[in-house]
Amino acid sequence: GEFSVCLRSPFVGTKDAVNEMFENRDLMKPIVDAVLWLARTWLLLYIDIRPPNLRICEKEDGVTKVYLIDYDDMVLLKEKPCCDFSTVTTMWKNEHVQKVFNQYKLLAALFDEAGNAHVCEVCLLGRAKI
Repeated sequence: GEFSVCLRSPFVGTKDAVNEMFENRDLMKPIVDAVLWLARTWLLLYIDIRPPNLRICEKEDGVTKVYLIDYDDMVLLKEKPCCDFSTVTTMWKNEHVQKVFNQYKLLAALFDEAGNAHVCEVCLLGRAKI
């Protein structure tokens, strides 16, 4: 990861995520959205998506929220991604992300879906040539 990443956040969650939660589309979709937002907005590519790095917060109203924590294993992108497809393509090239995606198939599918939903013209043309 990067050496100098500082993030200020209140304490969140009541417990770590478990593997079974990675098969829950409703819990993982906001994580996918957050990772893509970090890349688009701050050029931070969060790559260490695994149970100890996700905190679960179950509220009294029955709503369960998942939070990304532990930002030390991330990649600083050199330039702003042109689209989510570009970000997901970059993620698939990362050896650590490949291991995560191979273990958590639904998570990989959600990233692919999000990337395919937001493809710029340049990437769309490049994808058509493949």
